[in-house]
Amino acid sequence: MSQEKHLDTQCITELTECINQMTKAATLEDSYLFSLSDVHFHRTLCELSGNKTLTSLWENVAKQLTIIIGIIIAFVKTDNPAVRDSIRGYFI
Repeated sequence: MSQEKHLDTQCITELTECINQMTKAATLEDSYLFSLSDVHFHRTLCELSGNKTLTSLWENVAKQLTIIIGIIIAFVKTDNPAVRDSIRGYFI
């Protein structure tokens, strides 16, 4: 029983650290850091579940999300109309 309690405390500590990182990124208005922190948070959830299939599936989804989020951030932050129009073509 004490080992289960320790694992629960350890899990909560890991997830709290992830949430703190996301909070810091949001406070700094750093969308790139926030997206990386969010991916890490969900990866940690999957890993803590002990489900290797879920973790493997998450890794595949995370790669795609990272690419999409990067494109969206570039779209939102750019002042260059040519870049905006080019990126807009992928989403509209």
